[in-house]
Amino acid sequence: MEEKMEWSGKYRNIYFKICNFDYGDGKKDKWTFYVYINLNQMPRRIAEKLWLKPKRTKFPSGYRTHYDYYIWPFKDMDFHSGITWYSKQTGFDKDPRIIQVGCDYMHLWDKEQLYNQNYIESDVKQCIDSLYRLIPNIKQPCRYCGKFMAVKEENPIHESCQIKSDEFSKKYTQVKS
Repeated sequence: MEEKMEWSGKYRNIYFKICNFDYGDGKKDKWTFYVYINLNQMPRRIAEKLWLKPKRTKFPSGYRTHYDYYIWPFKDMDFHSGITWYSKQTGFDKDPRIIQVGCDYMHLWDKEQLYNQNYIESDVKQCIDSLYRLIPNIKQPCRYCGKFMAVKEENPIHESCQIKSDEFSKKYTQVKS
């Protein structure tokens, strides 16, 4: 049986997950982290490149679907020892396209190294910062309606939403005399 601890969060409007596994071998601290990229946040030409085409390989046990994910920007992001995971989380039947990319801390050179959740979280933030360096025009969600918009600041608001927000505030904050 496998035991797994998970932590999740959001940094710079990008969701992430940190996992620590024990595969039943008594050896703990098999760390991984994953970054969830909503392709609606990406410029359209980049989003299309990140929704990778599946490849099918035949094995004695049957076929397996995989992706050639060692491409820009993933190969240039600050993953611990490089990207080792890509999967499509949603994006079927008109749902938003969200991909999961990640890495692990189970390499030969990691064997004697002790990691903890705070260390991995710092690496996650560095990885997300590297994504913003590679793609500086990542869209941000409007704080009123949640739709993504191409702006530099975090917590932006659409002009039409600002008008609705102001109208709402006026309506419910007026003091009756």
